[in-house]
Amino acid sequence: MAVPIPEDDEPASKRPRTEDALEPEMSWLAKHSGNITVQVSLPQAPERSEWRLDGRVLSFPVTLSSTVADLKNNLQRATNMPIAKQKLHYEGLFFKDTNSLAYYNVSPGAVIQLQVKERGGRKK
Repeated sequence: MAVPIPEDDEPASKRPRTEDALEPEMSWLAKHSGNITVQVSLPQAPERSEWRLDGRVLSFPVTLSSTVADLKNNLQRATNMPIAKQKLHYEGLFFKDTNSLAYYNVSPGAVIQLQVKERGGRKK
C-alpha cells in the first residue's frame, strides 16, 4: 500500500520562494519607481578581519533598476570583501549578478543577507 505524499503541508511563510512566484520585473518597476534604500545584513566573520564582517547592517540608496553587481560593488567599497566572495539572498532567493533588484521584487527597506561564498566543498 502506497503512502500518500502530503501536498503543501507547510504554511506559506515556511515554503521556499521561487523565481516563478515573483512579479514580472517591468510590473515591479512600474509600481515602485525612484530611489529606495536597501539594507544589507553582514555576517560575523572575525577570521576575515580585513573584510570588516562584524554583523552590522549597512544601508545603501539604490534604484530598483540597479543590478545585483552594482550592489556588490557598493558592498566591496564598504567592507573590502571581494565581489567573487559575496553571496546575496533575499526571502529565500539567491541573487545572480546580472539581474536587477526589481527582478527579485526587492521592496524599499528590504534587508538583504550577505554570506561568504564558499568554494570547493572542503569540510571544516
